[in-house]
Amino acid sequence: MAKSLTVPTVHLNGTSAASLSHAYYVAEKALRGAIEMAQQTAPNPRDYYVQDGSAFGKASDEHIERLRKLIEVRAEFEVLYAAVVAV
Repeated sequence: MAKSLTVPTVHLNGTSAASLSHAYYVAEKALRGAIEMAQQTAPNPRDYYVQDGSAFGKASDEHIERLRKLIEVRAEFEVLYAAVVAV
């Protein structure tokens, strides 16, 4: 992941490290499940051959982009989790 994230500072007046780490862990785990399910929705050429010749390629590119976005967000939650458990 190329972009830098702004991570929370754990301190006495803020949200506890335990609360933050739990929320980040649960979010990351949910995204893993979403990625697994999204992978099962890969386009099938049989669903596109009746359209123009580029439909399957476009659908495949769009699918890959959706997966890339999910993977990127999951990776961000991993970084956030690591930042608060390191405290």
